[in-house]
Amino acid sequence: MPATGQSLGAATRDGVIERAREALALKRLDEPDSSDHLRRPDVSDLLRHSIPDDAQPVTITPAPINPLSLEVRRAIEASTLSTEAIARQLNTGHWVILRMMDPFYWKHSLVTLRELADALQLTVQVTLIPAEEQARKLGGTGSAGRAPRTSGSAP
Repeated sequence: MPATGQSLGAATRDGVIERAREALALKRLDEPDSSDHLRRPDVSDLLRHSIPDDAQPVTITPAPINPLSLEVRRAIEASTLSTEAIARQLNTGHWVILRMMDPFYWKHSLVTLRELADALQLTVQVTLIPAEEQARKLGGTGSAGRAPRTSGSAP
């Protein structure tokens, strides 16, 4: 994918598109001023010759990034604990901690966040704000638009 300098692969066309959306989102996260570059069709001559004549162009928009996952990552990286040590404290697998840090993961539970905060000697603070305000904070990229709605009460 020319805009990110990455080669993407997946078992299905939809899988490749989703990986491309995530790669674009990460590129935008790393380089917030890169949005103009990402919109420009930039295919090198070498790559252009390998594209079949019947290929259909696909417009790809960056995948939404969960700001909660970014905050979890920041807190873990700022701690003195490894993800393995945190997993042991939470009596769970290392992969669970890594998943919570994944910017495309949207299923954090408040219970698990509280347990993570306890392990890191932090507290959890929840603030509900209008979606439009969150979108403005994230640069209007729509990154906040996919947050799942949850129901029920937290302990």
